Amino acid sequence: MNHSESNSHGDLVVKPKIILAVRDATRKKAYLAALESSVECTITETLREIPDLLRQSPYKGILIDVYLNVKANFMEKIKISDSLDAMPSATLNFDAGRGLIRLLMLNQNHGTARTLEEFTMLCSSFQPKIIYPHNQGGLHLNAVLSPGPDFDGDVEYTFTMNVSGGGCFIFTANRTGYQPEDTVWIDFVGLANRNPILGKIRWKCEWGVTHAVPGIYVNFESILEAQYEEIKSLIAAGRN
Repeated sequence: MNHSESNSHGDLVVKPKIILAVRDATRKKAYLAALESSVECTITETLREIPDLLRQSPYKGILIDVYLNVKANFMEKIKISDSLDAMPSATLNFDAGRGLIRLLMLNQNHGTARTLEEFTMLCSSFQPKIIYPHNQGGLHLNAVLSPGPDFDGDVEYTFTMNVSGGGCFIFTANRTGYQPEDTVWIDFVGLANRNPILGKIRWKCEWGVTHAVPGIYVNFESILEAQYEEIKSLIAAGRN
């Protein structure tokens, strides 16, 4: 799709760039037909690709087919929660029998909309942004870090610098362990439920290499819903 077009006065109008997540071919065709003249779409057929897209380019909004959203598992929804909170986001539902598209906002962090036209207007006024893994809420949770689920032997007592529902940045000056793509287990000491959380290291900031805080960014790969909700509550309390 074109990135821009001219209005009746000849002025250049930049179309808002959004992500459209939909797998079904019929529903995809209907959504694109309705959006064609108003936005620039990047299409993905999986929710898990949304955070990667947002780290590569600035976007103004996210639309998700309701069927794709309903079929997503708990962990898939956690991993996109930061993305959805960061910009206008909504689900779409196509009623083939009546030829109608219904829109439901996923949150009201950046305004409300009831139709695709209203959503497009909302996105047009939103400042596009790239979402990086470190865009987290500042929250310091005491944590025990272990390479295995048994927490025997080589554990590290540390704390988080930043946390979100989908991951966290953990301080560590360990120069030899904890490499990207390694799995780790985390025991957050202050949570009501101490069940160890499984995580995967996405990147590492080495001690002594830069002037940044050394540590590892970990994506949560397995977390209980109660733990997820408590972490979200702690982040929200810290922002108030």
